[in-house]
Amino acid sequence: MANSKRPDAIHPLNKTKFRIRPLIYGHPGSGKSPFAASTAMLGRTLILNADGPDSLVSVMQADYYEEFQDNLEFWNVDSIRDLHEVRDYFRRGTGTKDFEWLWLDSATLFEEHDMDDIMHQLNKEKSHRDVHLPDKAQYMLRQNHLGMWVREMQKIRINFGMTCHVMQIGVDDEDEDASTASYRPAIQGKQGEISSKVCGYFGLVGRMYVRRSRVKVKGGDKKKVKTERVLQLQPSGKWYAKDRLSGDKLGAELAGRRIYMSDIVNTIRPRRKK
Repeated sequence: MANSKRPDAIHPLNKTKFRIRPLIYGHPGSGKSPFAASTAMLGRTLILNADGPDSLVSVMQADYYEEFQDNLEFWNVDSIRDLHEVRDYFRRGTGTKDFEWLWLDSATLFEEHDMDDIMHQLNKEKSHRDVHLPDKAQYMLRQNHLGMWVREMQKIRINFGMTCHVMQIGVDDEDEDASTASYRPAIQGKQGEISSKVCGYFGLVGRMYVRRSRVKVKGGDKKKVKTERVLQLQPSGKWYAKDRLSGDKLGAELAGRRIYMSDIVNTIRPRRKK
């Protein structure tokens, strides 16, 4: 006789607690780390720091830091063993009770540290292997480390984000018709294929950069340089971005002297039935 019981795996959509998964990429110095850490304004935040002390200093210089510093903690990560410890803390330990937000900052530099660790471990087993000369097997191991960890973290009930540097795919050319270049988050493997796959696990992928423009001074003909940070949320030209969370409520970009993650969260937070 067929089982007519309603499967426990079926859940009402309007009662589901959604988690936010952002991936922010940009050149060094564009403001990714302070933006990521601004989730301290929303709740307790753990930064998985692969960027070294400079990124932590940039967070400490942020205008929100003094008020929300008690909501910020960090964990230095240099190898897949560190990320497995993080995974187990959130999967089997008290991580989801201790924190509301988790960021890997940055995935690009973590991959560099992870490759160093892979090569040093290999050298211990095979002393003839030069730690500076990885081959295909080591590159595949590195990309599988990060990809599998991201997939595992997506299953955990935590708001989880990553930052990345920028990578170029194809060849840039002054002749636009001849150019094949495109830009996306710097996650290595298969000429951008791994980057695309990892981006698929994030609901929002934004490009952060600094925009400088000359604007007229009020009441005169003089111009001054206006500097603002921009978070691009829709694809444009050669630059990859996506927003499948807000239903276009966020628009093509967020721009201003300061941008916080709360600007996004307060816009996309799903409405609940009263």
